[in-house]
Amino acid sequence: SRESIRQRLGLGKKVLLFFGFIRPYKGLDLLLKAFCELSPKYKDLSLLIVGEQFGSSVDQLSEKEKFLKGCPSNDPVRGRVVWIDHYVANEEVGHYFTVADALVAPYLSVTQSGPIQIAYAFDKPVIASDLPAFRECVSEGESGYLFETGNASDLAKKIKLFFSKPVSSENVKRFRKKFDWDTYADLILGTGTLTIKQ
Repeated sequence: SRESIRQRLGLGKKVLLFFGFIRPYKGLDLLLKAFCELSPKYKDLSLLIVGEQFGSSVDQLSEKEKFLKGCPSNDPVRGRVVWIDHYVANEEVGHYFTVADALVAPYLSVTQSGPIQIAYAFDKPVIASDLPAFRECVSEGESGYLFETGNASDLAKKIKLFFSKPVSSENVKRFRKKFDWDTYADLILGTGTLTIKQ
């Protein structure tokens, strides 16, 4: 169950999820900054980071090492960041999305994102950077929120907005129907329309 997974991982009542290979363009450092900014206000908030460091050299510090190095051992924020920094099998993916309140995709550049579609499959809202590719698949207030790309403070503001005006699973479920196979088939056959509210 959701609660048992939270307890096993040592997560708080509110959980933000970063999912996927960790690469510089994915902006994890921005999310960590935003999380540190929010932590004093949200004592029950955890950040769950699930993903391997990918494409880095042996002597390069991982994002986890950088964060831990810059975060004092007695800092309470440190204990609220949970890292799963190894390969995750397909059958385990659902555990991490089930336990999350929202997926955060703070990418600095992208053409598309698999984790966003996985989040929608689990009826989870998304907080993402306002890149063109994300503006096409994230609708403000309907399936999540968009923040200014590269701006950690704006990301923190949008996370606050999400907690004050949550996007429900039902909203996400309705929204994701725009991306199902029947909708695509109708578009190809010229019998349907796809509109995304901006």
